[in-house]
Amino acid sequence: MATDSVRDALKDEEVDNVDTRRHKPGKPESSLVPPGEPAGMETGMRILSYLASGLILYGGLGWLGDKFLGTEFLLPLGLIIGLGLAMFVIIKRYNHDPGDKPKK
Repeated sequence: MATDSVRDALKDEEVDNVDTRRHKPGKPESSLVPPGEPAGMETGMRILSYLASGLILYGGLGWLGDKFLGTEFLLPLGLIIGLGLAMFVIIKRYNHDPGDKPKK
């Protein structure tokens, strides 16, 4: 029966540690994010904005090209190019080892 009380005490201590970390003010600490890089939701929103801006910019250029040149293939081509370039920028920016120093 003594082991049950020790086990319960350890579980209570683990819960206290998790609650303390959960309610800690400030940004979440992560060993995967180098200093100076945004973490969590900020990173996701930045990646989403890269994708959206690539599609809007190059899709818009394709739409304008289709409108003024009378073609029908530049809009889909612009969307594909915009998505590809956005993915390239995302991979180039976020493809690094967690221990690497950010390049200046």
